[in-house]
Amino acid sequence: MARWTSFIVGAVVALAAASLLVRFVSNEYFFFAGYVVLQFIVLATAWNILGGYAGYVNFGSGAFFAAGAYTAVALIKGFAAPLPVQIAAAALVSGLMGFAVGAMTLRLRGIFFSIATVAVAVICENVNADAASVAYEMKESLCFRHSPFFRQFTYSRLVSQHFASGEGGFTAECLLDAKCFIPFAHAFGSGEGADSRVSLPGPDATAADFAGWLAGFPRQTVVLVNAASGSGDFVGVLAGPKRLIVTATRTALERNESRFATPFVRGLTSGEADADKDGRVSVLEAFAYAKREVARVYETDNKMLTEHAALSDSGLARSVSFSAQRGQSAPLDPRAAALVAERSELEAKVVALRGRKDSMPPAAYEAELERLLVQVAEKSQAIRALGTGGQR
Repeated sequence: MARWTSFIVGAVVALAAASLLVRFVSNEYFFFAGYVVLQFIVLATAWNILGGYAGYVNFGSGAFFAAGAYTAVALIKGFAAPLPVQIAAAALVSGLMGFAVGAMTLRLRGIFFSIATVAVAVICENVNADAASVAYEMKESLCFRHSPFFRQFTYSRLVSQHFASGEGGFTAECLLDAKCFIPFAHAFGSGEGADSRVSLPGPDATAADFAGWLAGFPRQTVVLVNAASGSGDFVGVLAGPKRLIVTATRTALERNESRFATPFVRGLTSGEADADKDGRVSVLEAFAYAKREVARVYETDNKMLTEHAALSDSGLARSVSFSAQRGQSAPLDPRAAALVAERSELEAKVVALRGRKDSMPPAAYEAELERLLVQVAEKSQAIRALGTGGQR
């Protein structure tokens, strides 16, 4: 009895400490590590009950665990259900699923039971994969098809045959003559490094696939926006000259559903992100705006921030800009507009200089870069002096 009392007291203390950590520690590592530990405790306990006490070798434990987890996610996303309701519903769904599967398989013995549980796991995996594709198609239709920004700069799922044929929504002018085009991916991500991938209908596209597709556009400035979860490794794989990579997360391990896409698109399609009030929105301004909005949403919901957006080249992001939506603020002083145009030219020169870095002597490169950056700073100071903002 004393042993059980000590165990219960220790468990209560551990749960209280975990609750305090979630509320007062902002580092997501503790949340991730604690979740993984508890997850494997649950799976090990399930295996011990069925394999240790009953003697059944069960390879389908993960399927029942996933059924409960997806039930909880559906309740919180769709109905904002409280945690006790999520726990009860997850236990009920996974229990009913276990009862149904057990009624069909517990009459089997030995390897035949194990094969049946493998089949259950494979079936659940395929159901989940199909559901992800359906969800992606729904998001594509609801979020982007009617966006004025993507009517102008086009949106594609970036499937390989679309790149090869020039189809998939990109106009010939955008692909062949334009200075810049923006492929945009918004889905679920997985994998790491060159094997990082975006879940698309059909075969998932990896970062290596994107690298091959984008290699066909050496003359254009390409801005690739990957708003998928776990998209951080796309930056290292795809970054290069005249290529700007924007991702919703900074690592492949930030795999919770991303909220970056909506504020980023809103920033580009309206004047809300126009920090210097010059009537144009740069990719850097939209990126900074989206990061602020994502952090604000998490803070409003009293949740720990689990995504940190990243981009490959802030200089190129500053130089690529688009007209702000009509009806939004524009510079009141024409002198400010002229200064902003001059600053944009200087920023473009900085980007071009960085592209020639490897072919220049280090001393000459650093001297020229310093000269251009000083001029950019002087223009920014002059814009701020006119009272129109200008800080990027």
